[in-house]
Amino acid sequence: MALLKTKIGLKFTDKVVKKFEKPSRYLGYFCIGLAVISMAFMIFSLGSYIISRLSTPTEILGPAVAFILPFKVQGAIYVPLVFWLLSVLILATIHEFGHALIARANHLEIKNTGPAFFGIILPLIPAAYVEPDEKELEKRSKVQQLSVFSAGAAFNVITGLLFFIVLLFLFVPATGNVLEYDGLKIESIYAQELRDVGIKEGEIIKQIVTGTFPNPSKPEIISGGGLVFYINTKEDLTNSLLKLPPGILVKITTDRGEYGYTLIPHPTNPQKSTLGASLIQHQSFKENDVKKYGIVSLTVLKWFHELFVWLAILSLGIGAFNLLPMLPLDGGRMVKSALQGIKFGKEIIYGVSFLFLGVLIILFLI
Repeated sequence: MALLKTKIGLKFTDKVVKKFEKPSRYLGYFCIGLAVISMAFMIFSLGSYIISRLSTPTEILGPAVAFILPFKVQGAIYVPLVFWLLSVLILATIHEFGHALIARANHLEIKNTGPAFFGIILPLIPAAYVEPDEKELEKRSKVQQLSVFSAGAAFNVITGLLFFIVLLFLFVPATGNVLEYDGLKIESIYAQELRDVGIKEGEIIKQIVTGTFPNPSKPEIISGGGLVFYINTKEDLTNSLLKLPPGILVKITTDRGEYGYTLIPHPTNPQKSTLGASLIQHQSFKENDVKKYGIVSLTVLKWFHELFVWLAILSLGIGAFNLLPMLPLDGGRMVKSALQGIKFGKEIIYGVSFLFLGVLIILFLI
């Protein structure tokens, strides 16, 4: 990890504290409560996932732990490079500003701030950091310590909720008026049978047709009639699969071609059929709105919509993850501070940290 030691943002932080010192301290107390609730939620979520995972395949349930990367790797959450860079920089800045604001509100010295870069060989992942006077912080009350430790992740959770509010009341109505559902995009394929017929990730499913196919390798040839299901939304697909039992041969029409495919049993309910792929909703601009507003303005609107989607998801996810009770995460530092002075306090926090580390490693590997 490479750190660039500067004083960036300290003057601004001090100006905010000077004007809102008392509210900032109260905000620190609120951060403690929010962090405790978020920590409890994360522990409950992990426990619930583990219980569900015992009976449900990962392909259906989804991974509990995954890297967030700007390139496609199996098992990782893919975020387009520009959105990934902007999200990391914005969320890291918010996180460290939270630590700095509450620290200065409690009259703690901030030695350095600035950009940071993570990397094994090259410093590839941008971040930010705040370096408070750790020796002075250790002398402060538990409440002050907890407010400083909890502030960064709590600020991420708070801003994540704010991003969702902006999405809900601004971008969703705006884009909803100019976009229409026009199929389901294949995000990932977990059934080898589906791969074998030639369908690939990224294709958009438009239609499913039943009937008799004299030559499955040429699904465009249909005899004997059949049912035609137009797939514009996930609800359309769900309704169509409810009427089609496993083992039936269908023709799947995508934006790239047509494929003959035999529906397979659903992993958790063999009586129902499934395609064997993870799908996401695909949308396109309405023709009338393209003529009215222009493709550029609509594309910019959609771009900001997607940016706020990632900011909201990553802000809440990263903030909550940071509050797991394991060192060196903020949640672990909170628990360590709370156990300070208690017999076997250090042993407890290190034991809890290794426990959660082991759980995360197992969940990541399975």
